[in-house]
Amino acid sequence: MFLTGEIEAVAAAAAEKDWMWVGFLDDQFTQLQQLQDVSKPDIVFEVVSHFFEDSEKLLNELATTQSQQCAYFKKIGAHVHQLKGSSSR
Repeated sequence: MFLTGEIEAVAAAAAEKDWMWVGFLDDQFTQLQQLQDVSKPDIVFEVVSHFFEDSEKLLNELATTQSQQCAYFKKIGAHVHQLKGSSSR
């Protein structure tokens, strides 16, 4: 899973538009950047960091649920749905 330093590096790279040319980011990211101003100078970093932190938690919960001897498929489905929803365009 991601380490805190990796999360910060990814968020910083995203905040600096390093990924735009690679095709990882889209119009939603551009809209997020437009929210950044003097009153909210770190909004992009904060949103991207929260996304990776939440994704890491969801993936850990998914792995734990799936590895149980008697997997509870509704719970697995809920984790997958939540991860998909936070990643969707």
